[in-house]
Amino acid sequence: MESNYFKKYKLLKIVQLAILLLITITCFLLLLLNSSLRYSIFYNQNLLILCCTIWILLISGFFFLLCDFSRMKDMVSASHELNRAAYLDNLTGIPNRYSCDLIFDSYKTEESIADIGCCVLTISNLLDVNQIKSHDEGDTIIQNFCDLLEGVGDRYGFVGRNGGNEFLIVINHCNDTLMNEFLEQLSEELASYNQLHTNQLKIAYEYALNQKEHVSRFADLVAICCHNLLEKDIHSC
Repeated sequence: MESNYFKKYKLLKIVQLAILLLITITCFLLLLLNSSLRYSIFYNQNLLILCCTIWILLISGFFFLLCDFSRMKDMVSASHELNRAAYLDNLTGIPNRYSCDLIFDSYKTEESIADIGCCVLTISNLLDVNQIKSHDEGDTIIQNFCDLLEGVGDRYGFVGRNGGNEFLIVINHCNDTLMNEFLEQLSEELASYNQLHTNQLKIAYEYALNQKEHVSRFADLVAICCHNLLEKDIHSC
């Protein structure tokens, strides 16, 4: 999305272009409709030089405006790339740890976090893939999993990579039914994936609902999920 600066600059250039077009059309109509003026210009050297100078300035104005629009397009594209680098994970293209932190910080009040659900997921066989095959194969597994997770999770809420082998989904107005619906759809996608690929993709996950936990900080909800993944029974797909 374009910043306010680019929007204002673009609007300024559009106004400038409109004024330039108005002047050009006015000059053209004057020459077209006023035969005596045309006669005066063609037979008066000073007027001819003046008109030629005006036309050169108008043409130059159009050229420089086109350059400005082209440059502005490049700047907007560069801005989008910077935003992508800042907020999206380089490997997977989904929101990165910084984006996850911004989501955490957005739930600042007990009211905003009251009905939030969070699920933390890991690729349980990633270490085996890295050790037995290669880290390139491991990166491929991560990319493929994130494609599946984002494809399913975008319909429910925010999906991000919270660093390393830790991924999460945040769902507003969440209950057990909605979270289990998400997990079932993800399980179906994983099953379809594993039927088509020799490198099997296995995950572990744990979720927490603030309707039950009643924490005041979102980070605490994530911590509960991570703790349950490490210390309690792990659900596996």
